[in-house]
Amino acid sequence: MISIETTLLRSVLRPRSAALLLLLASCSASGAPAASGPSPAPGGPTSTAEASPPAAAALAEDPAMATTAPPVLFDFADAETAGRFTTVDDRVMGGVSRSAMRAGEGFGVFAGVLSTESNGGFASVRAARSVDLSGRGGIALRVRGDGRSYQLRLRTDRRFDGISYRATFATTPETWTKVLLPFDAFQPTFRGRVPAGAPPLDVAGIESFGLMVTDAQVGEFRLDVATIGAF
Repeated sequence: MISIETTLLRSVLRPRSAALLLLLASCSASGAPAASGPSPAPGGPTSTAEASPPAAAALAEDPAMATTAPPVLFDFADAETAGRFTTVDDRVMGGVSRSAMRAGEGFGVFAGVLSTESNGGFASVRAARSVDLSGRGGIALRVRGDGRSYQLRLRTDRRFDGISYRATFATTPETWTKVLLPFDAFQPTFRGRVPAGAPPLDVAGIESFGLMVTDAQVGEFRLDVATIGAF
C-alpha cells in the first residue's frame, strides 16, 4: 500500500520539477548581468552628460559674427553706462558752460548750462567705444529732449582734439523720440569749421561717440537718452 502511494506521489512531482528546471535554465541563458546596487526609485533623479551646444561654438568661432556690432551700443538702463561719458565743455578754451552725463531712472541725462560768455558756446560729453559698423545704415537714438537741437559726434581716433563727424537732430519737449541718423548725414568738422580735404567717415573704424549742444542755445538744457545704437 505504501509503495503504491509513493509511486503516485513521485509521478505527480516529477513534471513540476522538470518545469522548474526549465525556468531556471531560461533565466541563466538570458545573460543579463546582476545589478551591483539597488535600482533607483521610480521618479527619482537621473544624470545625463550633455555635449556643448553646437550653435554656441559656431558663434564663437566665426570671426565675422564676433566683429559685427550689436544693435545697441550704449544702453543707459544700466546706470554704469552714464559713467563712461566724460565732459568736454568750452571751459577748455576759456568758456563757462558746464555739462555732465549722469544716470537717471532707467536712462542717461545729458544736462547743464550753455553760455556764450568768454567766447564760449558749447557743451559736450563723449565716450570711447571701438566698433566696426560696416553693413549698418547709421546711428539710432531714443531720446527725450527740451526742444533744442543736439549733435551726435563720431570720431575715428582717440585723440582729444581733431576731426569729428557731426549730425544734428531736433527734439520735442517731454516726448520720447526715435532718431535715425544715416551715415551720409555726418559731416566732418574741426573747431566749428569744415576742414578742407577731410576724408569721409570711416564706419569701419569708429572710436568715440559724443553728444553736444551748441549754436548759441544759451541757458539750461537737458537731453534724456535711453539708447544709442546702430540700424
